[in-house]
Amino acid sequence: MQLAPIVVAVVSVMASGFCLHRLKLAKDSSRWPATKGRVVASFVEAATDDGDSSESAVFAYEFTVGGDAYVSTDVYPGWSLSWSTLIPGLGSDRQIVRRFPLDSVVDVFYSPADPSRSCLFAGRLAGPCVGLILSVLVGACALIYAFAG
Repeated sequence: MQLAPIVVAVVSVMASGFCLHRLKLAKDSSRWPATKGRVVASFVEAATDDGDSSESAVFAYEFTVGGDAYVSTDVYPGWSLSWSTLIPGLGSDRQIVRRFPLDSVVDVFYSPADPSRSCLFAGRLAGPCVGLILSVLVGACALIYAFAG
């Protein structure tokens, strides 16, 4: 039995737990109320590091609930734009910036228990589901390799 596949399987279990948490948050967000908000930052920033160039979006919106003002960067429940763009199908930096320009009015979904938890796309289950399926498959393959090899 090899140790590396076991380590991969353990990391896959941890990733599965993370994806289950995100799946629950996405499901919960489908019941969140909405309010109007305003985009306060929306642009793509270029960076160069040792000859490697990359882009990242700077994106934020503000909204008010019960007289209290909030600012958030979460596009999907619990996922800021930088995380969202790592998951295929959730949208790129440029798409989000193009869709939500500076000063545009947006629908903001927020948790009634904690309005600081908010998002622009509530109830989107695709990203967490894909992550869960991939982490389970990787973990299963690692265990099969560890014990069959």
